[in-house]
Amino acid sequence: MKLKFIALASFMSIVLLLNAQGLREMEAKPMKAPAVYTVFLSNPEDGALVIYSTIPNLKFDSNMKGIVKTTEKPDEGKYVLFLKTMTSQIIIVKAMGYVECHIPVRNLQAQEGRYYSVEPKLDADDVGFGNLSITSTPSAASIDIEGIPHGVAATPYEFKKLSTNTYRIVLKKHRYQDKELLVRVEKDKDITKSVTLDPNWADLTITSEPSNCRVYLDNAYVGNTPISYRGIERGLDPKRYNIRIEKPNDYYLDGIKILELKAMDDINEHFALEDISGYLNFARVNKDYNIFINGDYIGPQVGINSIRLIRGEYQIRCEAVDNDAEFFQPWSTSINLQKSESIDIVPDLVGKYAYLTLRVNTAGVEVFLNNKKHEDLSSRLNTTLSPKKYSILVRKTGEKANAYRSWQDEITLKEQEDKILDVVLEPIRGRLDLSSNTPQTQYTVVDTDLNRIVSQNQLLQHYLLVGNYDITASAKGYMTESKSINLKAKQPSYVNFSLQTYAGSIQQKKSFWNKNMYTGLVLTAINGAAIYYSWDKYNSYYDEYQIANSSGNAVASRDQTIKWQDSFKLSQYAITVPITYTLFSLIEKSIYKNKILKSQTTGEKW
Repeated sequence: MKLKFIALASFMSIVLLLNAQGLREMEAKPMKAPAVYTVFLSNPEDGALVIYSTIPNLKFDSNMKGIVKTTEKPDEGKYVLFLKTMTSQIIIVKAMGYVECHIPVRNLQAQEGRYYSVEPKLDADDVGFGNLSITSTPSAASIDIEGIPHGVAATPYEFKKLSTNTYRIVLKKHRYQDKELLVRVEKDKDITKSVTLDPNWADLTITSEPSNCRVYLDNAYVGNTPISYRGIERGLDPKRYNIRIEKPNDYYLDGIKILELKAMDDINEHFALEDISGYLNFARVNKDYNIFINGDYIGPQVGINSIRLIRGEYQIRCEAVDNDAEFFQPWSTSINLQKSESIDIVPDLVGKYAYLTLRVNTAGVEVFLNNKKHEDLSSRLNTTLSPKKYSILVRKTGEKANAYRSWQDEITLKEQEDKILDVVLEPIRGRLDLSSNTPQTQYTVVDTDLNRIVSQNQLLQHYLLVGNYDITASAKGYMTESKSINLKAKQPSYVNFSLQTYAGSIQQKKSFWNKNMYTGLVLTAINGAAIYYSWDKYNSYYDEYQIANSSGNAVASRDQTIKWQDSFKLSQYAITVPITYTLFSLIEKSIYKNKILKSQTTGEKW
């Protein structure tokens, strides 16, 4: 008790001494934390003490040496002390003309923030009211004053009769940074605060080489370069952006960058897209050629000076063109193209020739080389070829083509060789044996495929090309006779003629028509009997119809009458055919009878 009294007496003596020297006291009061969570950018293990004060040039110390760093914002009257976390320490606040103020800090946690106001201690004479006017550039900023009933006002604004106190004021406006003020209102005084708000956006201009590339911000397409985001309407919110510039073609790589934009930044970001292409330059040589890259046809060298490709491995092949291209071996090479590299391609097209002539035993052939028809050999029987191995097939074309066997062989032509091949198309023949009933028979053999006489004599045996033939046999005093055959190779064809004399032939024809006349008479008689029978049946049923004693009998007899009446009419029509044929046969028989009589009396041949 005695010690407490001694300490109190000492403190009172110090206060009296300070008052005697004109020093004022400071008063520290806890404040509410702002609504927005704040990250204190120091060591992650540190905490923070935020002090607001209108007293200028405050200085700070710690009884435990716990202050790591101090940041000051004099225009806002704001001090941030980064403190080591410990169980207990005292922060000592100093200012010129003021008594030290002690703020106890206990159990401060990492990244924890505590808020205090440090102001001159008010005496009873200092308590009263004052006025506060606030303006801002730009205007129409909302005003938040902690602890007063005015609600939210907007600049310019005047608060009348505010209690004397220290106020933490926050000005807010869309697209501008919040501005925090610490204002001390004193008794019977008018205070004016003019504040300039800082923009809360960043100006960004994006350009690229090449230009007119698609731009993506955070994977959203926003337009093509050049593109600009500037000013209050288009400026970007401060944050981290993923920017991607899409390559215009495969010759470039995408441009990618992560950009951290802060408020009031004015950044010109240029993307020079990496060109990963090179050029192949195709030279003119002694022969026009086509270009193939990795097996794909690119086009003729004529009109192509260079080709742009992305870096990588390529297979190049050049093939000669024009009519004699087959005599030039394709040229190929492999290259590894690097970016910005230019490689000259000079193909070495070397021509190699051989000459082939065919001597064929028959005209009209077609020639196949390696199963493909060769027009020059087929038409001229000679051509220029590449020196290599060939399979040759020669076959007959046109008339009688099937009467010759094909010829085939394999040959190997050497460079500058002049080769002659004798080609014999073996004819396919068949045997024709002729015979007749008279030894004086003359035979005329016509190849109908060629429309040509191939033999005209009395020979009985012929070896002819297979095919179709007409053979005519003739002899003095005999009628000429002709026959057609299809001559085959595997078996002989036998053709026998039975020549007839003129008289014998007429007698046979007279006998033929005589038999036909009697046949017609028989048919006429049969049809006549059918007519008589039908007429008799008709009359019989007609009589029954006339004397019918009931309606049923009358109907049945009438139906039968009509039936046989129709049969009678049909028989009348049918008899005209055998009567006509009988008459025609009688006339023909008479004609040949007269010819026989005339031949016997005059010796005339028919």
